[in-house]
Amino acid sequence: MTHFPTIKIQGQLYHLDHLQPRQFDLTIASITYSIEVYYSWHVFTEASAIEKTPDFRYTHQGETRYFCIERYEQSKLLPDLIETLDHCFVYHSNRENYFFVKDLNPFPYHVFFIARPTPRRKDASIVLNVLSAYTKKRPIKSAPAIKFTTFVKLLSENKKIRRGQRVTVKRRK
Repeated sequence: MTHFPTIKIQGQLYHLDHLQPRQFDLTIASITYSIEVYYSWHVFTEASAIEKTPDFRYTHQGETRYFCIERYEQSKLLPDLIETLDHCFVYHSNRENYFFVKDLNPFPYHVFFIARPTPRRKDASIVLNVLSAYTKKRPIKSAPAIKFTTFVKLLSENKKIRRGQRVTVKRRK
């Protein structure tokens, strides 16, 4: 389990407790699925070090990135966004991951994740790993969509999730 310690930058403490692994239940057609959620450090760091002092430097598992205050503040939204996906669509990216978009001012917040079934475990139906989350000035306009509830059901049953037809990406309010 990944645990991110509190970070101190320029005398300010940044607590990362909201990004600790968690588990929640989702009931779909009277069947309860347990979803275990993990967060990557990419949700509060960025690759660029432009205009950053050395204390912004953050190394995790041999990779160095830089703490980003904007991403950190936005990451506080993630637990609630993930746990309220039951009435939303998620979209297949051009890679082998999925995403959804939250409407934030001034740019949309894109949340990218992967998920896998846990067929041998009784305490979780799927594991969802949030890989990255950030605002994009040029949002993704269209992608294949699937309802999150359908996604969870198919994945937990270890069924293949087929790419559907491209549709306009809807932003969550």
